[in-house]
Amino acid sequence: PVAYKLRGKVLEVHAQPLQATVEHEAIPGYMGAMAMKFPLKDARLARTLKPGDLIKATLYLSQTNGEWWLADVSVRKK
Repeated sequence: PVAYKLRGKVLEVHAQPLQATVEHEAIPGYMGAMAMKFPLKDARLARTLKPGDLIKATLYLSQTNGEWWLADVSVRKK
C-alpha cells in the first residue's frame, strides 16, 4: 500500500463500523485539510482514542482493492 503521514484531531470514534472521524491537516501530495471518517484496522483504537485527542497516524491506501485505513496511530502531546 501507499502510505501518507497524517496529523489531526479526533472528533468521534465508532466501534461499529470501526472508524474515527478526524479533522486533519493537509496531506501533501494527496488531499487538502478536512474532517472525514477513516476506517481503523486496530479495534483497540476504538477503546483508547477519545474526541479531542491530537493524533499522528499513517493513512494507508491499497493499490489493489481500493481499501484505505489509518494505522500507526499515536496521541501527541498538546
